[in-house]
Amino acid sequence: MATQLVILMETLATQNNAEDLAKHLSRLEAGDKIVDFLILNTLRRCMFHSGLKRERCALYVHKQLYDQTYFDVRTDKERDLKVNAFFEPLVVIFDNDKKAMIASIKRQLDRYIPIPPGLNMEWNPVMVSVPYVSRDKNDTRTKRLTLRFDWSKKKAS
Repeated sequence: MATQLVILMETLATQNNAEDLAKHLSRLEAGDKIVDFLILNTLRRCMFHSGLKRERCALYVHKQLYDQTYFDVRTDKERDLKVNAFFEPLVVIFDNDKKAMIASIKRQLDRYIPIPPGLNMEWNPVMVSVPYVSRDKNDTRTKRLTLRFDWSKKKAS
């Protein structure tokens, strides 16, 4: 009887682990699609509003916050309304795995906004907290997450 119980428990544990892994992989895939969309739109905004070619956009967005890539928005309040909820939900979509999220962002930056090869740099995006004032009385946050486009020297292989 105890042996059957152990076998049943092990089977259920294995099944739960497989379901959890499938759910996690599904969330990572959904997160990758969202990151793809965010970075592609950043490239399009950069090219449209700055008049730069794709190859020069990396130089333009370097050290900028994601919020600052909304060049068409005139005031900080309007910009804040557009970008106030991009990255907190994205972290949740990635199962609170910020490393996986940053890796996905880095892949899409390499794909859409490549750094000129002569610079010997690689993308190293960073999540930063910025001050936040909500218009919703129930929202008590004073800071929110955003992305800073950054790069660093390539590591020797």
